[in-house]
Amino acid sequence: MIKVAVIVPVFNVQNYLNECLDSLINQTLKDIAIILVNDGSTDTSLDILNQYKEKDSRIIVIDKKNSGYGDSMNVGIAKAIDIGAQYIAFADPDDYLALDGYEKLYNIAKTYDIDVLRANITSVITEKDGSVTYFKNDSLRAMPEYYNKVLSLRENKQLFTMNSNCGGLFSTDFIHKNNILHNTTPGASYQDTGFWFQCYCLSERFYFCQDRYYFYRRDREGSSENGKKDQDIIFKEYDFIEKFLKRKNLFEEFRLQYFAAKYRSLYWYFHLLTPSKRPDYILKVSNSFNKEIKARRLNVREAKSISPYLYMIIKNPDEFLKVKEEEEKNKEHSPLIQPK
Repeated sequence: MIKVAVIVPVFNVQNYLNECLDSLINQTLKDIAIILVNDGSTDTSLDILNQYKEKDSRIIVIDKKNSGYGDSMNVGIAKAIDIGAQYIAFADPDDYLALDGYEKLYNIAKTYDIDVLRANITSVITEKDGSVTYFKNDSLRAMPEYYNKVLSLRENKQLFTMNSNCGGLFSTDFIHKNNILHNTTPGASYQDTGFWFQCYCLSERFYFCQDRYYFYRRDREGSSENGKKDQDIIFKEYDFIEKFLKRKNLFEEFRLQYFAAKYRSLYWYFHLLTPSKRPDYILKVSNSFNKEIKARRLNVREAKSISPYLYMIIKNPDEFLKVKEEEEKNKEHSPLIQPK
């Protein structure tokens, strides 16, 4: 019996694969399948995958033409369903796990019959001198009282927070029954957003684990966090989420969670842009939310409750740009920020 199927989408990560795969094949939970989906890599990634496959019979390598992160994840999910895995896990190929991670998470999921289990993660940044810095990323931050208990997020909508799908477990039956899949837009940005949003809306037994077993690398050049992104992909991802909500007749129930998540994604992307590109981008964001207000799908009071910044973007995007510019100047000159 396969207890956990770990899906790893792979595209040109030859320098990081060994650390990731070593952490998977050496898990203390032995009843796992490791589904490696090669998305048309042009480096030696596929060779590395096949070398590991020769050493470990639990490894399944799927080689396909490049079609993007979302399609790779969906291919992996289909395989996990086909082989009858009890739970599905996702791991990015440049990250790695504590060796007892999946055993600990599986025991929690089985004990409480969980649809979706989210654990905290640790971010990893390697400096040029080789030193490593670790940052603790908490799923709930200011709401620790919700850790380590079974929840329905339909009854606890304040817990809708953006998080990576890695570092947890998903019931295969839950995913299959609800036909939860990733959006298949090109590239490797944002497609996990639609996936976690569907899971949050539909799961009846959700569990936030306070412990952390997943190490998330934030400094890889070319990663989805550091790579050049197409801002239109964000809007397309939220079109995908809106279609899901309407198809399931859930839009009114999760309307504010939808707009809050969309704002957080767009706000996060703002900080990746160079100053010269920010004015046009913020005007586009402002126009998008103003259309929602004119259509009476969102009102100004609700926008302000999501964030004062969103209210400012809607009313006066130029003022928002000035405020953010001043904030960044103050941060640069703060005595708490030490020069590198």
